[in-house]
Amino acid sequence: MFKIIILCIAISEFISAQQWDYNFGNSTGSITSGTSYTFLPDPQTGGGTDTRISIANRGGSFNLENQTISFGDGVYLRGVASTSNGNNRINKYSLFDYSGGNTFTIRFLVRLGNSSGGSIGASSGSWVFAIGNGTFYNDNNSLNSPQVFAGLQFQFGASGSIIASYRRGGSWITFPNGTFVQGTDYIIDIYGNNSSAALNYNYLTSQTVASYTYDVWVNGVLVGNDLPKGQLANGNTIDSYCFYGERSISNVANIFLDDIKYTNQISMDPLPVELNSFTASVIGSKVELKWQTETEVNNYGFEIQKSESGNRDSQEWQTIDFIEGFGNSNSPKDYSFTDDLTLDNNRNLTLFYRLKQIDNDGTFTYSEEIKVELLLLNGFDLEQNYPNPFNPSTVIRYAIPQSGNVKLSVYNILGQEVKVLTEGYKEAGSYEVTFDGEGLGSGLYIYKL
Repeated sequence: MFKIIILCIAISEFISAQQWDYNFGNSTGSITSGTSYTFLPDPQTGGGTDTRISIANRGGSFNLENQTISFGDGVYLRGVASTSNGNNRINKYSLFDYSGGNTFTIRFLVRLGNSSGGSIGASSGSWVFAIGNGTFYNDNNSLNSPQVFAGLQFQFGASGSIIASYRRGGSWITFPNGTFVQGTDYIIDIYGNNSSAALNYNYLTSQTVASYTYDVWVNGVLVGNDLPKGQLANGNTIDSYCFYGERSISNVANIFLDDIKYTNQISMDPLPVELNSFTASVIGSKVELKWQTETEVNNYGFEIQKSESGNRDSQEWQTIDFIEGFGNSNSPKDYSFTDDLTLDNNRNLTLFYRLKQIDNDGTFTYSEEIKVELLLLNGFDLEQNYPNPFNPSTVIRYAIPQSGNVKLSVYNILGQEVKVLTEGYKEAGSYEVTFDGEGLGSGLYIYKL
């Protein structure tokens, strides 16, 4: 027995602000001297092509490492500070002359410590982050204050301490003690506004960054609110950033960097735990839940909750399991859970699922609920896809009353098979699959079970 249904792909185009992610690619290696524009890969999406590494003759290095320590996602960058300071005496990584603007949002994952990411023995030196516009981002010199809009300085001290400061005008101003320590991962978000108007964004709740100031968030905590900018002129474009290390006796001050995200506007998107997707699939008598986070800050984990009523205000939500989170992550993370059901074959069943995301401090938020229908199987069924038309993906549901071999395929209007969505032995039950039409032209398509 088979069934055929028509679906339609609609292709649309849009233009958005320039944004890019940078996770240092897949290659490993080290550079210990000279200047290179090719050691680092270019950003995977956007961000121009001008990456640069410079190493002074005062020791130190930059290293692309693939999980030599557990940090970030795949390959990360480890920088080792030079022993001196001043022009031509620092070790600098920069990305410059990208498509900028007078506002920006940047997020990066960072750890400070010894060569293995720990807190023992790295008692001297400093690392500086600066963002702005000018030749400083394409030379071997130390800080050029008139070219800096925002800056952070991390000074290494005894017993794993870090003295952290921010740039205000031509001076460094110290953050409260304890904001940073060695050997700990931090996600830093900076919202920079070099325009004449205050701008709004979302982070936990609605926030505002005043004109010619910047906000600094560390692991979901606002540590700097409306900080006065550096000496970059009002309204100037911000199109370059760098990290540089200096003054480290015996080259002990290390910085670990990964998962840099940038956009040339005040972003409305980043949240401490940003849920990218949450889906459910019925596989026989089981419900498979899958979800993905885009970023995580202080994420303790997820309670998985189920209800037959779907009433958020009722007491009928049942916690059925807990999945531990990744803590701090600036790259997508995937989760899954399978709910093995005991079904009553004499009735249809509608279930609702939601996630209770819990932070390390006990605060929590709920995801949207998703609805799952388990239907009494009186026969073979293939439903209309939803949504239809769609771009780029749609969901197709089907049910089989008895176990057997199943093939679900998509055809163009010429009758040519363009994609097989599922093929193989299936237990009796209800199923759903996602059809991604990426790479196919707009128009009518047919799917057949």
